[in-house]
Amino acid sequence: MTTIPRRADLLALAALLLLAGCGTNRYYISILSSSQNDLLKQEAIQYFGEHCVKRAVPVLSRVALDKSQSIDIRRKAVWALAQIRDAKATKDLLPLAAEKEMVPNLLVLFANTKSKDSVPLLIEMAATPGDVQLAVIWALGKIGDKRAVPILTRLSKDADKYVVYNATQALKRIRYAEYGGL
Repeated sequence: MTTIPRRADLLALAALLLLAGCGTNRYYISILSSSQNDLLKQEAIQYFGEHCVKRAVPVLSRVALDKSQSIDIRRKAVWALAQIRDAKATKDLLPLAAEKEMVPNLLVLFANTKSKDSVPLLIEMAATPGDVQLAVIWALGKIGDKRAVPILTRLSKDADKYVVYNATQALKRIRYAEYGGL
């Protein structure tokens, strides 16, 4: 449920946007920690993602895991973590892969951070044909972990030409990384 921001909230937000640095970061962290206003939370999440504020990783992780938050807010928190590219968040967020709505942003997070912790989960997901299989294959290639080679080799012989192409490209990325290319 999205609430309409009060005029005072919007004025405070506008005034703080004029400030630079840590003051703004603290303000946005407090918004994510305590505000009930989804529009302000979205603004804070967007700010953290666009400015790659590593200090916000713990609070963004909490928001992503908090099922009392709207799914949209939680997805945006994972998106911001993917933009920040801090690997500290990935291990705690692995359980979110069970939620279909969270998977696309999680895949980008795992790929951007080259999360080795996510590889066993991604290997399991890659073996299951479906909507996200190509994205999972892409993420495995971007992560570059050799543990993915057996499943990617098997998928490179699949009947689906898109699966074959993406698995082959992922294998090339892994082999390229193995020889110091990435």
